[in-house]
Amino acid sequence: MRTDLASCKDRSKELVRSIRVLVRSKLELELGSKRVLVRSKQELELGSKQELLRSKLVLVGSTS
Repeated sequence: MRTDLASCKDRSKELVRSIRVLVRSKLELELGSKRVLVRSKQELELGSKQELLRSKLVLVGSTS
């Protein structure tokens, strides 16, 4: 009987450890995905601003 109880406790601890690892992995993936999205958004915004400046420079150059 005592062996069964000890075995159950060991399995319980192992399950808790596994759940913690899964939760940590999920959070790391979500955080990584958010970083990639933010970086992509910033790159797009910067590219759009640069393109707008180029267009303005071309307009100013063509009116001179």
